[in-house]
Amino acid sequence: MTECKTPGTGRRRRTSLGQKLRRAISDPRSVGRAIYRRAGIRRLALRTRGRWRSWYPRRRPRVASLMGRLLRERVVHVLHIRKTGGTAIKDALAACPKPSGVRIVFHGHFVRLADIPPRDEVVFFVRDPITRFVSGFNGRLREGRPRYDVPLSASERKALTRFPTPDDLALGLYADDPSTRHQAHEAMRELRNVGTRLADWLGDVEELMARRDTILMAGWTDTLSEDFQRLKALLGLSPECRLPTGESAHRAPETQPRTLSDNAVANLRRWFADDEPLLAACRELAGRTHQPIAN
Repeated sequence: MTECKTPGTGRRRRTSLGQKLRRAISDPRSVGRAIYRRAGIRRLALRTRGRWRSWYPRRRPRVASLMGRLLRERVVHVLHIRKTGGTAIKDALAACPKPSGVRIVFHGHFVRLADIPPRDEVVFFVRDPITRFVSGFNGRLREGRPRYDVPLSASERKALTRFPTPDDLALGLYADDPSTRHQAHEAMRELRNVGTRLADWLGDVEELMARRDTILMAGWTDTLSEDFQRLKALLGLSPECRLPTGESAHRAPETQPRTLSDNAVANLRRWFADDEPLLAACRELAGRTHQPIAN
């Protein structure tokens, strides 16, 4: 919110971001620039600093949706659930020529399904929580490399010193020793990409199924290549578009620990039990058919 003087009163009246956006888009000559500059987003970024990362991304879907409506485009949002192959999907789609009349909007980890305007279509990928846990754990062991370079925080370093393998952490979740359990639960909270649940992005089953008609694709990491081919057809993309390979694919090295003991798997199934109804709903959504977007 900002303040401006009301003519003839000497008072200051507050102007919301929504009012700024509506005023900005009334100028058809430079819609995108107007939204960015006149909405005060840059100034707000300086004021909020760290909060900017969680404030603006969740409002970005609305801005993109508004732009799409102004330009009479079909808006498709790509959610990025952690450790589900989202980076590869985004890189592949970004490199493809866009079909006319379609606006594909890529989002980071902060954006949830609830942040997407109900009239817009959504694409996302999900993954079994066990393999997602292992992938997230190993990703922090190598600090995101080779694709990224995200140094460990002090709390993450402490967690990985106490639980050096995914199996160690999974076993600690329901250990008999209260101190070990507490440390394991704390590690799940502190390690990036490790303890998150599907509900963090999709909400509950009712919320997810209420959006069934606008979910263009609920893909699976296990069948990423096949689902990407289907996604290309749905979006009307060129057959030449391909998923990245090599280091750009952001895959974990084969040398990292991946195996879990039976007790560790059981503990993780218990920990991520809330994911199961959502995964079942995603399986149902994956079987739905959609009409390809016409070029």
